[in-house]
Amino acid sequence: MATNRPRNIHNRGLHDFSYRTAIRAALVAAALGGLSLASQAAVTAAPNAFEQFMQRTTGAGKQTVGFSKDGTPMATPGVPQITPDGGATPKVTNTGSVTNPSGNPVGVTGTARPVAVEVGKAIAKAAFKLVGVLAAGGAIYDLVKELGAIMSRNPTTGAVEVNRTWFYGDSGKEYDHPSLTGSQGVMPSTWGGAERSCKLYADAVVSYSGAGNRAVYISTTQPGGPGTALFCTTDWYRPDNSFIQRYVDGLPVRSCTTCGPNVTEAWSQAQLESAIASKSGWPSNSDIGRAMVQAADVNGERIPLPAPTVTGPATTPGTTKTTTSTNPDGSTRTQTATTVHNHTYAGDTITTNNVTTINITNNGTLGSNTTEQATETTPSADEKKTECERQPGTLGCVKELDVPAGTVAKETKTLTYVEESVFGAGACPTDVMANVGTLGQTIKVWDWQKTCSLAVPLRALVISLATFAAFLIVMPGKVET
Repeated sequence: MATNRPRNIHNRGLHDFSYRTAIRAALVAAALGGLSLASQAAVTAAPNAFEQFMQRTTGAGKQTVGFSKDGTPMATPGVPQITPDGGATPKVTNTGSVTNPSGNPVGVTGTARPVAVEVGKAIAKAAFKLVGVLAAGGAIYDLVKELGAIMSRNPTTGAVEVNRTWFYGDSGKEYDHPSLTGSQGVMPSTWGGAERSCKLYADAVVSYSGAGNRAVYISTTQPGGPGTALFCTTDWYRPDNSFIQRYVDGLPVRSCTTCGPNVTEAWSQAQLESAIASKSGWPSNSDIGRAMVQAADVNGERIPLPAPTVTGPATTPGTTKTTTSTNPDGSTRTQTATTVHNHTYAGDTITTNNVTTINITNNGTLGSNTTEQATETTPSADEKKTECERQPGTLGCVKELDVPAGTVAKETKTLTYVEESVFGAGACPTDVMANVGTLGQTIKVWDWQKTCSLAVPLRALVISLATFAAFLIVMPGKVET
């Protein structure tokens, strides 16, 4: 087995594109063996793999659609279609019709992608429950083979087994580097199987390129199956990490006299699930769609889907209503009201606004005609809401105040009432005295004793007058003339 390495494969220049491209094209043609490169997308009908395509009314002028158990089944529902397109999971589409406010159908399409973990879980679970013969043509069998593994039955127990084989030299073969000739381009068989060979090839590019360039492994394909040419996708970078170009290098096989043994690795259900869920992308000719359908049938379980993205027409027709009447001058008045419905789409939600155009034509008896036109737009759902519906948290709109839970703290205090005399304690004030003259003579300015002695009869007089006034108020009387 030749294991020589080139001193520097880029002596002819890193970008010898025409040479590389020509060789790659020849290798691809040889590996495909005349197969058409324009392979069609493997679209799979999946009538039972997912929940029904449903619709729900979520507000005035708003409808949502989804793959769910809840809601109203779509009118004229289609059959879900699974289409692998290079994504981490295939896209699932379905069609159906919702109804506009005039009762006319609105054809819509919903598109969703299942979560990769859910796809891996469903297929791996079904793989180990399969009964009957395991052979090519079976959806899950073909998908497992697509992952580089083989399904078989244990000859003793009959249980399903999934084994991944690393091909060391593929029974007397080894891989060549496509851009080099002779012994320089030989990839030794000890590098292992297809994917591992491509990864190690990407690592080895560092020593090949000189100048410090590097390659990052992206993916491996082997269209002809084990033992045939590999196609390694790598991204090349300069020492400053600036991107150079993406290369797809074909590694053809060649005979070898000393090849290493094959190594087989048994996969558990969890490992198969992980291999499916971690797949970076499913090509358009993948068996992933058929495997999902078979998994749903074997497990008796629907594969969940997230909320879809809905698309549909921007406008659908509504109703047309014509009325005719006679004007006071004898002319004929014809009114035609035509309604159309405008639709906008956001995620899984359809919002509909109604526009009515009114045409009025007056046909005069002498041949004079006049035409009037008016357009009415139905307010949006938000415009129809009251202030409290738009802002329910404002103080005037809150029906029940939020009272904190718990026991209100209590405190006990003793209150004492003491009678207070408004007019004093009943004692007469002392007389008011004043000092006059230079000899300190004192004279009485006001004699409070005499004044107080008059208080008793004055009190009786005030009470009597008040009593008489009260009597006049309550007693009836009349005025005589």
